[in-house]
Amino acid sequence: FNNAFSATVLGADGVALCSTAHPNRPNDLVTTYSNKGTSALSYASVISTHQLAMRWTDDRGNPFPAVLNTLLVPIELQATAYEIMNAIMKPGIADNDANALRQLGLSVVVDPYLTDTNNWFMIDRTAALEHLMWFWRVRPELALDPSSDYNLVAKYRGYMRYSFGWDDWRFIFGHEVA
Repeated sequence: FNNAFSATVLGADGVALCSTAHPNRPNDLVTTYSNKGTSALSYASVISTHQLAMRWTDDRGNPFPAVLNTLLVPIELQATAYEIMNAIMKPGIADNDANALRQLGLSVVVDPYLTDTNNWFMIDRTAALEHLMWFWRVRPELALDPSSDYNLVAKYRGYMRYSFGWDDWRFIFGHEVA
């Protein structure tokens, strides 16, 4: 997810995972879709992101709603995310309004490997399992290193090859916050 907005890491449709210019279909490059925003993490931005994803359509214009049920944040946004999701009342206001996000069953995942302290994502867990790909080219192979001196010290070496990517962007909405 650190490369979700990178123009050098492209998916099957030729754009980044989170982009404002996903083509409608290979022969229609004029009509585009977006799964990228720039809003800072807040109650209102989570609500609007969820609503945007529920309005997504497929390449023929049919409803293709994504049920964004996971909020993925870096360590720096952990407290804000938990406050937004777990508050009984709507956070940040003095009214006695209920927190609508509690009814959606959203979960928070704090990822210590996210390098940008402001970027955050909403993910459809079920669709992510289907569209995120991992291919083992060579599974991990471990062997005793022949250069070991066997003086109560054994060295091991390992080798593996893999590739990864995605085939459809409709499982994620990312916010690249400046």
